[in-house]
Amino acid sequence: MNRREFIYVGMTGAVATMSGMRSCQQPTPANAPPSPDLQLNFEGLLAFAKPKTEKGAWSVIFVKTKDLTHSLETHWPVLRIRTASLDPGTTPPPSPPPGAPQAPAGFFQWDLTDTDVTILRGGSPADDGLDVVGNTRPIKSGKPVPCSTATAEQTDVSWLPDLALACGNGTLAGGLLNAKPGAFPRLGARVTLGSGTLSSGHGKSNVNAIWSVHGNYEQNFSDEVKVSVPARGSQLTIRLERAAQPTTEIRLKGTGGSVNAQFSNMVGGNPAMDDPRKPIDHFAAYYELLATTPTSTPIPQYKSECDGTILHGRQPADPAPGPLDPPAYCPPVTGNAP
Repeated sequence: MNRREFIYVGMTGAVATMSGMRSCQQPTPANAPPSPDLQLNFEGLLAFAKPKTEKGAWSVIFVKTKDLTHSLETHWPVLRIRTASLDPGTTPPPSPPPGAPQAPAGFFQWDLTDTDVTILRGGSPADDGLDVVGNTRPIKSGKPVPCSTATAEQTDVSWLPDLALACGNGTLAGGLLNAKPGAFPRLGARVTLGSGTLSSGHGKSNVNAIWSVHGNYEQNFSDEVKVSVPARGSQLTIRLERAAQPTTEIRLKGTGGSVNAQFSNMVGGNPAMDDPRKPIDHFAAYYELLATTPTSTPIPQYKSECDGTILHGRQPADPAPGPLDPPAYCPPVTGNAP
């Protein structure tokens, strides 16, 4: 996943972190600025569990790489928010452990290892329904097009790799959705999304590439997931719950506009320049999340660019990885809730 350095733009806001006892929701003064909306961005080794019901809550599974039988570099689940959006009294999170990505200047970074994350609105889970963007991907000859360079057409969630289409078996293990993070293998962290709008997008990595999983499944893969959560006049809070540790609540103060929160599960370090079109070997990790081991576990192979051109190795126009970028491309996937 050749990626640009994390730089995320958020409107000025304020967030307070509370540990230990959860505080009661305070009344909002009549003349206070409106509460900001939340823009959640997701990247890295993540599986999005699709619910069985329309507008049901989605679960985002952060893969714990140390539990995999397929050997991968350590991926670190983290949350980043600009310090300019945080209350001046916010307690800085602990420094990242050795080998983990370091927070860019101007950001606070929370380690999400073994953490359950919930978005609260007005002190209660925001669970009024999650809309999912679809029907923006063009259809040609009765089939979705394999690639599109139009930004407006890249928001469709069908651009995310689908495990059911990849191996015919897309049902995730129940413990990934029901167990506490840290108490179930391969579950490194989990975010519950019950409100707002979910869409996909592209960074600079492989925006024009078509990947072949097998002969009947070939398309471009998006590498970002975006979730917009409206405040609707109430306080939005990001709650971090960990076993045997105090709960942390990251509260958003009234500033209007929106605040960006970046969730990622990537490797640390400073990788060398890599070929962005090599096989996506990190994809093998996703098959280990399934309730039943699939008979076939194909790895996506580069086929061509959108226009049919076949490129080999790094190109002058390929984005150079930044100091926090991981050395391989692993787009998030979707699977089915059990």
